[in-house]
Amino acid sequence: MKTHRWIAILMTTLIAWAVQAQETLLDQVTEAKADWMFGKWEATTGDGQTVAFQISWDLNKQVVVFHATMPETEFKSYTAFDKESRQAIYISFDNRGSITRGVWGMENDELVLRVEAYDEQRGKWKMAAVFGGSSTEGLQVRLHAIDSSGNTVSPARSTFKFKKQK
Repeated sequence: MKTHRWIAILMTTLIAWAVQAQETLLDQVTEAKADWMFGKWEATTGDGQTVAFQISWDLNKQVVVFHATMPETEFKSYTAFDKESRQAIYISFDNRGSITRGVWGMENDELVLRVEAYDEQRGKWKMAAVFGGSSTEGLQVRLHAIDSSGNTVSPARSTFKFKKQK
């Protein structure tokens, strides 16, 4: 009887490990229904400046690369699935030497990127970018402040509406 119990425990552990080991960034993108966001996007700001970015897969769909250009800023970010924390981890580098770190997640059925960074002018700061829209309507990105309790502040500080580029 003890042998059967140990075999059952071992099988349960192996099955749980196998299910957990199979989760990937691709699984999370699919679960978030965000695969339509891949490609090139462009928006025009209220003062007529262009913001453009491209989202693409790299390293056998283990990493998402986000490359953005704005009038005075350019950055590249990388997102990968951290199997230990089971989170999609984000890190970004820009042309001014700043490094931004964050985590992707679903909040209220919306895809949200929460980031934290430090720069000499603002010090330590936090922000949430909420991604929405569809392949036919375009991509909307809302930028929100984060309060001291970790909640997103509404209304958004700014909203960008991107159109897919060919």
